[in-house]
Order: sequence, then structure tokens, then C-alpha cells
Amino acid sequence: PWHVGIYKFDKFLNNYENICGGTLISSHIVLTAASCVYDSFNKSVIRPAYFKVAAGKIAYDWMTPDSNAQERNVDDISIPETYVGDINSYSENVAVINLAQDVSFNDLVLPICVDWNNNRFDVPDRIVQTAGWGLKGDIKYSLTLKEAYLQYIDIVECRKKYSSIRYLRFINYDKFCLLTPNGRREQDTGGGLVYKKNDRYYLMGVISAYINNAFSPSTNVSKHLRWISNTVNDFKQKKRCFNGFRCFDGVCINEKLICNGRRDCADGSDEAVETCPTTNKDFVFSTGSCLLPSQRGGVTYTKLNCESNCELKSGLYVKPDEKVRMNCGQGFAPNDTLTTDATYVCTSGTWFRENPECLKLCSALKKDNLRFDCLYKKQDVDCDKFMRPGTVAKYRCDSHYTIADPLAFSGSTTCLIGGRWKDRLPTCIAQCGIENQANSGQATISLGAKSVYGKYPWHVGLFSNNSLFNQCNETAFNCRHHFMQMCGGTLIHKHFVLTAAHCLFHTSTGKMFSEADFRVAGGKYKRSYIILEEHQQSTGVRKFLTRETYAGLQTSYEHDIALLYIEDPFVFNNFVLPACLDISLLFVPASNALGTIVGWGLTEDLVYSEDLKEVHLPVMPTVACRNKYKSFIQFITTDKFCVIYRDGAGAQVGDSGGGITFTYGGRHYVVGVVSVKQKGTNLVSAFTNVSVHMDWIQSSMKNILNQKNF
Repeated sequence: PWHVGIYKFDKFLNNYENICGGTLISSHIVLTAASCVYDSFNKSVIRPAYFKVAAGKIAYDWMTPDSNAQERNVDDISIPETYVGDINSYSENVAVINLAQDVSFNDLVLPICVDWNNNRFDVPDRIVQTAGWGLKGDIKYSLTLKEAYLQYIDIVECRKKYSSIRYLRFINYDKFCLLTPNGRREQDTGGGLVYKKNDRYYLMGVISAYINNAFSPSTNVSKHLRWISNTVNDFKQKKRCFNGFRCFDGVCINEKLICNGRRDCADGSDEAVETCPTTNKDFVFSTGSCLLPSQRGGVTYTKLNCESNCELKSGLYVKPDEKVRMNCGQGFAPNDTLTTDATYVCTSGTWFRENPECLKLCSALKKDNLRFDCLYKKQDVDCDKFMRPGTVAKYRCDSHYTIADPLAFSGSTTCLIGGRWKDRLPTCIAQCGIENQANSGQATISLGAKSVYGKYPWHVGLFSNNSLFNQCNETAFNCRHHFMQMCGGTLIHKHFVLTAAHCLFHTSTGKMFSEADFRVAGGKYKRSYIILEEHQQSTGVRKFLTRETYAGLQTSYEHDIALLYIEDPFVFNNFVLPACLDISLLFVPASNALGTIVGWGLTEDLVYSEDLKEVHLPVMPTVACRNKYKSFIQFITTDKFCVIYRDGAGAQVGDSGGGITFTYGGRHYVVGVVSVKQKGTNLVSAFTNVSVHMDWIQSSMKNILNQKNF
């Protein structure tokens, strides 16, 4: 949506010709190559009036109707003072174009991001994306816009690869080399090279002048950030021609006055042939003709009762009594005072009913975990589509979500004239750490008490394929598709479960299991995976995430923590809800404070509990625990705290990976993860301290979510 076509008026063809590409970096600023706008003979910038820019345009040819294209005049052009074209090997080949009128942003017209801080992001495999009408290098240009993914090499590697004197001089200080094995065309010059980072696309370079089919020197945008920024600021300081058209002498007039058959500019430039080209050389302007107006967002017109050449562009005239239908671009619509369709009749030089006008609509409403009801003139309308000014949208969070800052929002917003929503939308966050009050039925960690069914909705079971532990034999029916509970976990996000790293590694080989051999189930009370329960939600695991420093027993289970990135997100309800994370590290459990642990681990009878159990146990600080349990000291690593068993009750085999939670302000926060217990006793166990790993947890989740565009 950021790629634009740059067109230059050709006096001989009496038409605008596609000469270069460019990239939108704001609503009125385009970045391109200086060679596109430079007169090498006169050694000066070509006059802006000779150019037009089209955003959202798919067709190569200027005169091809394109309902979503937004065509703009050029107000000003700037290039570096030291640019002199081929004489200086196209060094500093970059230009900034200032449009006479802002483009309107929609799904098809948006600006690219610019890394103004020059953070130098790594680009995976050095692959960048670009667009153009000639990237394949065919003899003829593509009639429609194409995209390409191409590899680049840095300046050092490029100079080694293309060491011929013929090419070497063009690989100068502000360049990198784009590899174009399929060739390219001159009109690809000026196009942007972009890469994706954290769910956004950034501009990396501008394709420079054509040198060779095999590679294209490209201007490195990072080398010119200061000049670009200063130039953009200079344009902002100048008085812009807000009402649409700047005469060649610099005077601004209303855009509706151009090409109307009268000289509204003192120099007549509003009626000049480069301003008002026509595709029909036989057409003679006659009294009573009507001008098809250009509009924001792009528009085409269809002549009715017509047999050929019925599609018309804005800027042309139609004869008296001719009828046309207006076709607004995406995100625009005719005024709804028209009761049938947007049909207009030219009568005595004016349009019947009203002047053709496309209104800018408000964008569809969509935000995670937010629901909308939209009304226009007291009638329900689809919130998933563009909406007219005057539409009122009421919003609310999904069940089990809440508005992050409820005092800042009113519960509704209105679509304003100009196509923008009056108020920003709130962010809905999941309710967390709330015990389930929906079911009080009793349904039963060693010596633990029976758990209330569904009381702890953040606890999940981690189930592994039976075949991993040689539980299958040749006679077992479909055994390899059966799963058994091996660990617990804590739901902390609809896409993520917190557990222990040792649950993901084979104890004898030390190798990590495959994600394909695991399942995660929430909303369960029974330990058996095949007993399907009313509120059970099951999913596979897409990715295991562990600390690079985890080495199991070799390092005494230090950094025994893991995240499971699941295949299908959990749907929150009373029986499946995340525990809270103490992101700000505000809460520290006091010595002897009681934490809650739940699980299906071994009972006092040395058998796994078939029903979920709970136990409430005190914590002991790391130093005190080391002093008291010296035989266990090697496992009380810097990222651990101790939980003391009561009358033998505590975490056992099968409880590993489960969380210990503490309540603050009526909500449960997961503070630790069951890691390792003292062998042969029921006295103490070590829990991984979640707060020590909070930065890792946050960054790991953020990286995954940004990559997958959630």
C-alpha cells in the first residue's frame, strides 16, 4: 500500500508516462530516486508541474481507469545539493516529493515505516520486498503491479562480486546491491526496498539508476536519514497548497477550478496541456459540457448508454445530456441522499441533482476481544465493513475480559465527516487469577485435600504420547495415539502455558521431546486425557521455549522453566482462565506465607490421583532453606525458593511444572513453578522463582506474538 507510481507529462504523446516508482512515508511525502526527477542536460530538478503521483494504483498506464487509485499533483521536489547524476556515479540518488494534497489512508494506501533512530535491524536471509511494473525484465512492462522478494549483499561483497571498472564506480559509499537475477527495467528506479520487523514494514533502500540486469545498486536510506528528516521539516514549514492546485507561479487555487475552460491562474497553468491532457484528441470543448471532478480516494466514471470506451477518468469533460455513473474507490461512497445509485446527468454545464462527490467512510472496527454494535440512522449496520459518517458504534469487551483503563472510555464512538472515528478504542485485557465460583460441586499431591471442581481455572495438564516412555506394545490398539498426564502447567495467556523445562526433556538421553508428541488440556478435573469433560479444551503444542542456559541435572535444574506456545488459543470462560503475572514485581511472598498448589501427582498411596487435588503450603527464603536443608543445597540455585511440606503433604511426581500461586487483592498470581523435591523425603521442594525470569517470559511471548501477527 506504500508503493506509488510517478508519472511525467510527455508533450509529444500528450499524456502522462510511468517513469519511476516511489514510497509513501507520510500522507503527503514520497521518497524516490533523484535520477527520476533530475534533468541531466540542464543539471537541475524538473519542474514539479510536469509530474503526477498515483497511490493505490495497480494499472501501469496512467489513463487506465483504476477506482482505488489516488492521483495527486506534485507541489515541490528536493534532492541533495551534491547530486549530479551519472557524473558522480549516481551518488546520493535520493529525492523527496511533496504532494499538493494529502492522500487518504485506507487498506490500499498506507505509509511505510522509517527507522528514524537507525536501529540497524537484522534482516533475515537478507531478503527484501519491492514492487514495480518491470521487475521481471521482460521486453514489455507488466500491465499490473507486481511484487518481488529479492536478496541483497553489502557494499564490500558487491565490490568483490562486480569488480569490473564498468560497474565498480556505481557501488559507492551510500549503496548496497540488490540481486536481480530475472532482470529489471528503468521504470523500477525509485521503488522502495522494505523488510518486516515486529509486525511492521520498514524502508531500507531506494532502487537507484539502471546499471545492469544482474544487480541494482540501491541507495541506503540510513545514510540519508538526517537529510530526509530536514527536508520533510522544511516542507512542513512552507505554506502548502491545501486547496488543491498550485499554479506554476506559486499561487494556490481551488482544485475544482482547474481544467474548467477558464484561466483561473494568472499564468494560465490551470488550463495548460500538461495539467489537462485528454485521451480523445477529437474531443472539442463545447458550451454546456461538464467536468468529471477528481476526488480523494480515487474515482472512475462509467458513461451510460455507451457501446465502447465507456470508462472515463476524472479531469475529462462529458457532453451535454450525457449520463454517467460514479464509481468510488475503496473506503469511499456516494452521498446517501441519492435514493437509487450514483448516476448524474450533465445539463447546461452543471450536474443534475448535485455535484458528483465520494464521501470518505470510516474504517471497519476490529480489535482483539472487543465486540461492536453499529447503528446508522437507527438501523443496524455491519461493523466489519466501511461505515458512513454519523454511524455510532457501541463496544464492550468479550466475556472474561475487561477494559484496561475504564475511566478513559465512554463505551461508544462516532464516525465523523472526513472518515475518522471520534474516539480511540480501548484495549481489553483478560481477567486473571479469579477463582471459579460457577460450580461448587465436590469432585480429590500427597495428602492433599479434594479440590473444588473448576476452582483453579489456570491449571492445565501436560500430556505426552505413550510411546515416549515405552508404554506401548505391539498388541496395544492405537496406543501411539493415546496420551498420559506427565506434568502440570499454568495458563498465563490464551497462547501460552508456563511449566518446567525438565518436563520437555528425556531423563535418560537428555534430548528434548518433539512438540508433536504433546497435548495441553485446560478445564480438566480428571487426570485421564480420554475422559472428555464438559469444560475441557485441548490443543497441541506449536513450540517449546526454554532458557538457553538450562542443562537439567548437570546444573542442578537451574533455570528450570519453560513456555509452551500452543497451536490453538484457549477460549476464556469460568473454567479456563489465566493466572496473573506480577509484571511489575510488586508482590513478594512473606516468609511462611501460604501458597496454593494443585495437581494430579502421586498420593500417599504412591498412585497418581485421578482427581485434581490442592494443597496450601508455606514458602521459605533461599538462604534459610540452604542453611536448614544442607543435603539439598545443590538444588537450591539462585533462581529457586523453597516450599515446606506439612505432614508429608506437598508436590510429588506428576505435579512438576505446575504453579504455586499467592493471592493479592483477591487475585491469584503465579509466583513459582514446581521443579525438584528432596529425594526420599517429604520435607521440602524447590520451586523456580518466576520473578527471576520475568524479562525472559515477556520477551519470549512478545517475539512470538509479533512474528505471528496476533
